[in-house]
Amino acid sequence: MTLAVGYAYPGTKLEIPADWAPAHPNISALSESRADYPVCGHDSHYPEYRHVVLISTGGGIGSILDASNGAALTALYEAWELADREADDAPAWGPRESSPLAIHHGFYDHATVCADPLRVAPSVLALIIDAAERYAEYPLLDESDYSARELEEFTQCFADESFRVHPSLDESHPLYADALRVATENYLGYSDAGYISRQHVIASWVDAADSGADSPRCAACGDVADYCAGHGEIGDPSGHELLAALYGDEDDQ
Repeated sequence: MTLAVGYAYPGTKLEIPADWAPAHPNISALSESRADYPVCGHDSHYPEYRHVVLISTGGGIGSILDASNGAALTALYEAWELADREADDAPAWGPRESSPLAIHHGFYDHATVCADPLRVAPSVLALIIDAAERYAEYPLLDESDYSARELEEFTQCFADESFRVHPSLDESHPLYADALRVATENYLGYSDAGYISRQHVIASWVDAADSGADSPRCAACGDVADYCAGHGEIGDPSGHELLAALYGDEDDQ
């Protein structure tokens, strides 16, 4: 890897002077890492740009992945910062009146953790390097958080698309839970994270009505089909429109 340290222009990468490593074990650790650590150019470090970026996430298009990684990195930073304050191996060189770690947030869930490598505790730096190397190989910091966010977004997308198909297809509908279950089992992760198309929403509602435990059931009212009173265009125009939206006008309403 290449490490940027010292008085440098933000974003540049400088070779490490050979005589630094013996004096500063943190520099050795960063030198041997598989990741790269550019100078952090945040205004708070001016004029001595000596902090290096250890992990940077987000800043893309505001995706679920960016939001998850940003939240996870913030939580990790808080743990690392606490560990550094309590570390027994804090380096003797450099002032310790301020934390050697910093985090910066920006647009689209951007988060960057940086550190002055001459002042951070080696034991804490080792934790951060491990996280940075794993993140470089697999850019997801917290799978459980990401999965929860993806499911939440998917559930909301299903609700929104169901309403667009017909306003009565909301959580009060008798088949809503079954339709959402079918959608989750069949289409969660099928395309973009947290997204389900209207076509697949319709297919989920139809499948919930036709393949449930008490199937077939009426997609309009949720009753067992044999006991449904019907939803004619005159007698129940809303139910008729719902069935037409799900099955098409050619089906018997």
